[in-house]
Amino acid sequence: MKIGFEIFSKNYLEKNYNDENLYIWYIEQEGKILATMMLKKLEDSVGRIENVCCDIEYRGKGLAKQLLDEVFSFAVQTLNLEKLQLGTYESLGRAINFYLKNGFVEKEELRNYTTHARYYEMILN
Repeated sequence: MKIGFEIFSKNYLEKNYNDENLYIWYIEQEGKILATMMLKKLEDSVGRIENVCCDIEYRGKGLAKQLLDEVFSFAVQTLNLEKLQLGTYESLGRAINFYLKNGFVEKEELRNYTTHARYYEMILN
């Protein structure tokens, strides 16, 4: 198993995600992508985590945590970010628990009761 990183610039990704401020991490095993996580730099000190996905067969095995640790390091050491944000939905309880467990705090004032969207942020040290 390996953890990879690249700036989006290839094939399908290039058409849909070609953005110099968007980065992707992934875990691959035997040519199969098991988990992904994106980071988009929004402004000088703020980034947003996007498109966190994990193959259903590999959930609960620490893959998202590995990716999140890589994103944290890159956000602080390379991009000099001070804050990370993300959004998710109430129906994704497992994801919400993961974010809370890893230091994100809900921004309740941003909660959308119509779409059931919830927003979180973390201040980086």
